[in-house]
Amino acid sequence: GGGACGRGIKKSGLRSIPVEGYHGGEETTETDVCAICLGEFADGEKVRVLPRCRHGFHVRCVDAWLVSHGSCPTCRRQVIGGGGSTPPPDSDTIAVVVA
Repeated sequence: GGGACGRGIKKSGLRSIPVEGYHGGEETTETDVCAICLGEFADGEKVRVLPRCRHGFHVRCVDAWLVSHGSCPTCRRQVIGGGGSTPPPDSDTIAVVVA
């Protein structure tokens, strides 16, 4: 069963999301990984960067995700404008309890 919020992005919509070549700089202490496959980005690899939240993922990983979900895998923000719906206030404040 699919909920109303599980609306994906059409292939044509994916083309509007920019793809950049990944550049791993020496100055960056942590290696960026794709949150979908948890694989590290290789230098020069194609990375699709989501326009609103600036999170980047492997193109093939995020394309497969977005056609069924339509939101960022990391922060769950809508990737491209959803039909005028306003996001609930303070929905991204989540209490995390560390045992």
